[in-house]
Amino acid sequence: MAAPPGMRPATGPRIGAQAFEADPTALADSSPYPAIDAAMLNMMTNNVSNPLRVVPPGFVEESIKLLLKVVGNILSNPAERKFRSLKKANKQVAAKILPCRGALQLLTACGFRSADGILTMADEMVDVPKLEYAKGRLGGVGAEKAAAEESAAKAAEEARLALYRQQQEDRKEDRETKLVERAKLDEQRAEFARRAELESAEYVPPAVAAGEAEAAVAATPAAKAAAARDAATGGLPAAGASWRALASVEKAVEPMAAAVEQISAAAAADTEGLGLEEQMTKLLLKLDGVAVGQDTELRAARKAQVNRVQGLLDALEAKRG
Repeated sequence: MAAPPGMRPATGPRIGAQAFEADPTALADSSPYPAIDAAMLNMMTNNVSNPLRVVPPGFVEESIKLLLKVVGNILSNPAERKFRSLKKANKQVAAKILPCRGALQLLTACGFRSADGILTMADEMVDVPKLEYAKGRLGGVGAEKAAAEESAAKAAEEARLALYRQQQEDRKEDRETKLVERAKLDEQRAEFARRAELESAEYVPPAVAAGEAEAAVAATPAAKAAAARDAATGGLPAAGASWRALASVEKAVEPMAAAVEQISAAAAADTEGLGLEEQMTKLLLKLDGVAVGQDTELRAARKAQVNRVQGLLDALEAKRG
């Protein structure tokens, strides 16, 4: 719509809220209608919830829709006075314009004046270029908001992807750590099995090897000293300490047996299962250090504990699937 004679055209750059925040004087210097820009800034920045005021979602958008309708009706029919008269008691005006900070300021900047509960734009206040400018500012809010929402959504998606990638990297490092720990435990178990196998192969019952033992005693001073020690302790080197060590192992095995019985398959494959496996492997190494000498009863007791711990390790492995 062409502007009536004598009215200035709507020229000049559009000034947004960000520009005003950076330099408030920019409105007066660059905007053709700084009062409208100030009202728009007031609407977009001061209608937020706080402890003293709750602003429902979409409140500003609804206010802008009604303002666009008011301005649009006037632009469509500048000479029609009914479009330039708003009763403050009107349900829509009372709910969407009056409570919205900056809305009444915008109408005033467009030429409305308040008297006797009615907002009125006099004939001489009709400024088409100004109203066109206000309409453009109001209509641009939706596009600006959509662009801001799109940017926020994009940033949120990038943050989500970054978090996902970090979680995947953490899981990979955790898996690698568990594999290293598992390899160490396997090495310890293999070493214990090797020692147990060597000990079993080297052990000869005293009744079978009596002649060989006597020959060995007669052969070297070291063998004679060992035989003298065995004779003094009844053939049980440090027997008391060995039995106590077995007893401590047996006591430690009890809670581990209960833990293996109760552990879930997922936990068995996770850190909890690795911890149990490490503790039981240490028990095997402790049993390996128990001296039994020629005490067949002590040897049998140690072997029973070894079998029990090994059985628990096998049960734990079976739960991992």
